[in-house]
Amino acid sequence: MAYANTHTSSRFDLVARVRAVAADAAEAWARYRTYRETLDQLQELTDRELDDLGLSRWSLKDVARQSAYDA
Repeated sequence: MAYANTHTSSRFDLVARVRAVAADAAEAWARYRTYRETLDQLQELTDRELDDLGLSRWSLKDVARQSAYDA
């Protein structure tokens, strides 16, 4: 009987791990989408609009990365 309990317990641990991996993957995908959306929107701005914001085209990836991953 103890074997069944140990076996059942490890099965639930496996299910919990799979759920945790799935949750991590979903969060990573959401952050990547935020990064891409932010970058796409910034790239649509004109040079004048970027200058008004104090940004250069060279810094857009850094700004998008900060928005998605440091927030």
